[in-house]
Amino acid sequence: MKKLTKVDVVLVFPESVHFYGNINIFIYRNFLRFLYRMCCFTINIKCDECHFSNECRYYKCTGENFKKYPGILIKNDFFPKTLYQKNDPVLFTFYIIGSNDDYIEYLRIFFNSYLNQKLANNFFYLRSLTVKEVIEQKFLTDEVRCVSITDTTDFISEYNNTVVYYNKQYDCDFSILDNVELKIKNIKKTKVDKIFLPTKRIYPQGYLYTVLFPDKVKISSIINSIGVGKYNFIGGGHLENKNIIREKKF
Repeated sequence: MKKLTKVDVVLVFPESVHFYGNINIFIYRNFLRFLYRMCCFTINIKCDECHFSNECRYYKCTGENFKKYPGILIKNDFFPKTLYQKNDPVLFTFYIIGSNDDYIEYLRIFFNSYLNQKLANNFFYLRSLTVKEVIEQKFLTDEVRCVSITDTTDFISEYNNTVVYYNKQYDCDFSILDNVELKIKNIKKTKVDKIFLPTKRIYPQGYLYTVLFPDKVKISSIINSIGVGKYNFIGGGHLENKNIIREKKF
């Protein structure tokens, strides 16, 4: 059973370019717009009001129009590089959850044809598009830091709600965390600029914090990589760990 597929896309700009916004969010928004146009047959009706939403591929892969947990994520730093010199490579990393791997072909079409070799009016050429299945490992840790925006400070719920949705909607089989007493420290409230997607405006706001477990718990390397919570599809919920003991691959 596939759990995660990683797609790395490398673009090269023949001239220096300066982006005035987040280039990862820009490319993700444009990919979603392409996907929306390919999948939606009632484009003038809001997703929540559409009678065909339960059968809509766009609605499903975006986690019910971003109410839940999308199955296509982009790796994102909320403070990305904006200036690229001539012939600098630009890497975009997409994570495809479980059964959403048939959207990889949409990514190929998007970068090979749909963009017409232009990004924000800057000419580019596609150097490579590589696809790799990510092998899950589990490791033991007693300290986890949420280092990018997470909706709540209830780490167990954030983790478990994410993986339960993946298991049910995207045919995965991630393990949940036991509901143990833990300590939360270094809580910092934060927010980032609103994000305009084709069918939804996202207002990311939440917390950064450190989680201390009474004993070591098993964390999936995949969930550790992609993050937890409803903002992980745009780089939120990213985890860092201390005191790690790795277990065998499976």
